[in-house]
Amino acid sequence: MTDKFPGVTPIRTKKDAVDWLEKAMATKAPDYIYPGHRDSFGEKVCVYQWEGRPDCLIGVALSLAGWTESMLYKLDGPETVSGSWRISEAYEVFPDFIPLLGKDAVVALHRAQLVQDQGGTWGEAVEAANSND
Repeated sequence: MTDKFPGVTPIRTKKDAVDWLEKAMATKAPDYIYPGHRDSFGEKVCVYQWEGRPDCLIGVALSLAGWTESMLYKLDGPETVSGSWRISEAYEVFPDFIPLLGKDAVVALHRAQLVQDQGGTWGEAVEAANSND
């Protein structure tokens, strides 16, 4: 936990990230495929939160680690064409979050995010996060 974000457990290592992703996966199933949502143009978008609740694998994992709805909402900010920052972009764009996410954790979360956003199962996403490639 940090003074600025009480109640939020930092995710600093790859192992931390995989542990939280596994907890998130357990809320659905390893074979769950995140459906995403449609934006105003009918394009599929993947978001960290939807209607005030954590939504994608990364959003659920961060929420379980104590990230608030407003923190997830910030990641989903309108600053990007897709409607959401990739976790790797967010790490650089929102310096307030840097103490909460170590670089190795960001790499693992990003790998999981890419698999999920390309239609992979949450189990495949967790495997990707844990890979050494």
